[in-house]
Amino acid sequence: MALEGSNTLKDVFSESPEYMFREIIPVVSIVFIKHSQENEIIDKVLLVLLYLAERNEENTITMQHLTASLSKDEITLGSLFTMISSFASTSSEEILRFNAHQLLSRIIALCTDDTRMFLLQQLLTNSPFEQMKSAAIGILKEIVAQRLNQAYGKRHDNEVSERT
Repeated sequence: MALEGSNTLKDVFSESPEYMFREIIPVVSIVFIKHSQENEIIDKVLLVLLYLAERNEENTITMQHLTASLSKDEITLGSLFTMISSFASTSSEEILRFNAHQLLSRIIALCTDDTRMFLLQQLLTNSPFEQMKSAAIGILKEIVAQRLNQAYGKRHDNEVSERT
């Protein structure tokens, strides 16, 4: 027997990630502000945001996206990023910190180069939390390693194509 409303849920998840972000952002801000101690709710919100972030393409978030209003409450992606980074630094639950750090890393990966550097600079210089500064260094290392691997892969592909 099918659950009532299961088609509706399927329809929601078939929408574009951008649409889904806009729909969920007001809920996310309320959860992080009013329910920050309710770990089960925060966990679910982080997992939904991770799911949405994974469905987006890299190099799509620009500086304009960080400051554009995503909801009637004037929530921006930049303010959401700040909320998540604060939560990642202060949560007592290891799994929630891990998921929040994964989400921050994925959001940074979705950014264009200038936006990526801006967010990393914010984490490294403006964050009052040493844990977040350490996490930002880890994210920066990941980005550098990925870029070097991409550059090496392109160089290797070019060498192979020149030989044939």
